[in-house]
Amino acid sequence: MRTRSRLTAALTSTLLAACSRDVTLPPEPTAPQIRSVAPAAGFAGERIAIVASGLDAAPERNLVQFPSAVARGESLAGDALVVRVPEDAGSGPITVESSGGVSAPSSPFAYRGLGQLRSGAVAGEVPLLHEPWRLVAAGGDTFLVSDLLVALVRYADFEFVRDLALSVDALPPPAAAVVWLASDWTAGTSRLERLDVATDVVTAVAELDPFAGAGPVVALRGPSAAPAAARIAVLRSAGTGVTLALHDADTLAVVQAPEALPSVSEVRGCADAGEGRLACLVRGAGAGPLSLALVTPGGTPAVETIALPEGDAVQEDPVDVAAPICAEPTFRTAAVALADGRIAVATLDPPASWRYLETGSRTPARSLACAAVGAPVPRLVVLAPKRADDLVIALDAEAAPPGRILWSATVPLASRAAFDASAGTVHAAGEADNRVLVLDAGSGTLLARRSFDVLPGRVGAVQGATWMTADAVDPASLVFAVASPPGVLDVPLTAAPGTFPLYYEVPDAVGAFGAFAPYDPDFRYYFTLRTCGVEWMGTLVGFDPCLETQLGQDGPEDAYVGTAGGLVTLDFPGMTPRRSAIPGAKFASLGLLPAGGVFGAVRDAGGGWTVRAWSEAGAAAELPAERTWASPGEIAGAAVLDGALWAFHRDAAGAFVATRLDGALAPVGSVPMAEAFARILAVSPNGRTFVTWEYQPYSQDTSVVVWGAGAGAWERAATVPVEGLVSGVAFSGSGEALYVLTRAPDRVVVLE
Repeated sequence: MRTRSRLTAALTSTLLAACSRDVTLPPEPTAPQIRSVAPAAGFAGERIAIVASGLDAAPERNLVQFPSAVARGESLAGDALVVRVPEDAGSGPITVESSGGVSAPSSPFAYRGLGQLRSGAVAGEVPLLHEPWRLVAAGGDTFLVSDLLVALVRYADFEFVRDLALSVDALPPPAAAVVWLASDWTAGTSRLERLDVATDVVTAVAELDPFAGAGPVVALRGPSAAPAAARIAVLRSAGTGVTLALHDADTLAVVQAPEALPSVSEVRGCADAGEGRLACLVRGAGAGPLSLALVTPGGTPAVETIALPEGDAVQEDPVDVAAPICAEPTFRTAAVALADGRIAVATLDPPASWRYLETGSRTPARSLACAAVGAPVPRLVVLAPKRADDLVIALDAEAAPPGRILWSATVPLASRAAFDASAGTVHAAGEADNRVLVLDAGSGTLLARRSFDVLPGRVGAVQGATWMTADAVDPASLVFAVASPPGVLDVPLTAAPGTFPLYYEVPDAVGAFGAFAPYDPDFRYYFTLRTCGVEWMGTLVGFDPCLETQLGQDGPEDAYVGTAGGLVTLDFPGMTPRRSAIPGAKFASLGLLPAGGVFGAVRDAGGGWTVRAWSEAGAAAELPAERTWASPGEIAGAAVLDGALWAFHRDAAGAFVATRLDGALAPVGSVPMAEAFARILAVSPNGRTFVTWEYQPYSQDTSVVVWGAGAGAWERAATVPVEGLVSGVAFSGSGEALYVLTRAPDRVVVLE
């Protein structure tokens, strides 16, 4: 019995030991803990690595929750989970979910956008408009002061662009001449200039102080006793006051030196009132309302205020500073646009009196123009452009009751109108397009449409484009560098509706083949290039010798410029140019390498085409390219696409192919292209598509072509026809918008 008991105990002990092993369980899985996310920003489709503990061994069982989308793990190496950023991931912290639970949120991840166009379709456009500040007509020609160009533009001569010509007037018949005030801020001078329309003879006289401000320039008829004694009145701001000077209308010689207008702090506009006097809208000391004043020049100019009837207020647009006043010397009469839509007409000979012209609406006139129309008995006609009504209205100021509407003409966003007495016509401009309508002065019948190029004389148009913003995702404005003459066009994109583009005369903006006008939010720099120099924060650094600028590339530490003399490197702190010489170079493209450094596709003086690569240090040390690949034929462009460097070129047989190059610029392989293109205009921010352009068949219009990776080759992803000639393109920071500048018509087409 004792033996049996011992056996039973042994079996029991063995069974208990076995049970003990069966209930030993693995430790409970724990939730992932994120240690790092790299990179901390990315486009859709880009890979990021999430280093974390507590991950499942199967990568696809790990779910990554972005702020607005979910993605599965793609691969796992140790504790680094690789995942592709999903579309519309959103910016903010991310979490990882495994079988053990959900991690705590990571540090914020910045979603940079899709990185390329979604549909490749036209989504809208941003027109490039002059916004006419002044409009005069003389000798059948039209002269327009463009707010975009800050210059005087002449319809009959596209090369006629006068810098900073803000004030202009037409001399009365039979002179057929115009006169304007222009300033050259770079040279520190300003000029009064006169152009004879028939002979194109320009007379100029230098002013003494270019910084005395600008104001109206008014052609004055001499007193009836001396009709030949015509004068040019120039009014300019001077601190808190206004000065008046007189010049001879033919020679522009100074007849009366600038004299202060007593008790006048601001002049809003002036017109010829006859007898050598001016009718002006002025503001006295303080911030009072505008009032009509009769100004008589002299050693001490006389200012006689003609008060408006109580309750009347002058139309005073806070944005548009154009003068809502006109005058007619024959009738000794001035007209003022009122805020309630009426026109108040004053007789200037004492005793002064007022009468009103009803315009048919309560929207105020943007500006006014007066003329004596008709023969043998002329009548006073007042032109009232009504922007809100899209009309220019001609009013008979002599009719009883006064204000009979003679005619009205449709002018989109009507802004300016002018009489051409020599031709019996009215010229009218609006703010919806760049056209000036020529109308019959008596009937308003349309005689002609005159289209003003937004960049007259600028053959070659855009040479480069960039963003001017501290926010790469939501740019504030787009900057294009333009040529002939050089300058910079700043197109606002996020400003209030109705904000017009601006043109800046920047002599260093472009060279013959390209331009560079970058803005970097880290360095806050802005510079542009030309044949012989670099302008950076107002400092000009010259190339030695002068080199023809072609292309530019913004680097993380330096800027690179492809020139006819080779690759020029500019260090940001000192902007010192360093040149790696390539005699007779012509760059087809320039870009940054994924591992650092810069590459260029370039033709040399001997006609050979190569792709060359420099390290950052080598380029800054003026060394030759460390790596070179020679193409058997012309290179249309090279670009880093999906992390690899590709060259698009002709092979030895003349076929157009794409060749992939490795880090040593050795060819990895080539794929045939179904068709050739001339140049790569832009690469999408995610590096997965690029843009070219081509002419449309049987047309001078063009198409934007978007290329993407296909089945083993680069294929067309979208072809978007646009009206006009593509001059330059730029992707938005997110890559989801492409801004395409076109000429004829002048506008920015937005693709999405």
